[in-house]
Amino acid sequence: MARINISEWTDENNLLRLKAWARDGYTDEQIACKIGISRQTLYRWRQKEKMIDDALKKGKEIADIEVENALFSRAVGGYYTESKEEIKTVDGEEIKTTSTCKKYQQPDVTACIWWLKNRKPDYWFDRTAKPIENNQDSQIERYIALLDDNLLN
Repeated sequence: MARINISEWTDENNLLRLKAWARDGYTDEQIACKIGISRQTLYRWRQKEKMIDDALKKGKEIADIEVENALFSRAVGGYYTESKEEIKTVDGEEIKTTSTCKKYQQPDVTACIWWLKNRKPDYWFDRTAKPIENNQDSQIERYIALLDDNLLN
């Protein structure tokens, strides 16, 4: 197997490829596998070559920001524009038309809960039921002990 050189991966096209893989959610181990190197080699490359490290960081950062924005949009709801393309035949000629309409997306309760639990965990946390202390148990135990004492005497 041919040895893979770090310099191949510092050209513009391969840096773009690295950024895209990171954006698509691939882990460093998966990216290393796609390149044909070990994860440890990728870590050494990242330490040695700032361009490779930056491409991977920026790819992951962009993906995180897009997901955060999508989650926030789902949580709060709002208006969005939907486009629809139609092909109509008029006098034997096909005409492509595009129409747009404004629609409203209701807030998503699950997204709201998820957002709040992660953004304000001290306030928005799952409360667990506290065990109820049953005083009757201790009273029963005392009664049994008294009975035992009476039976033994």
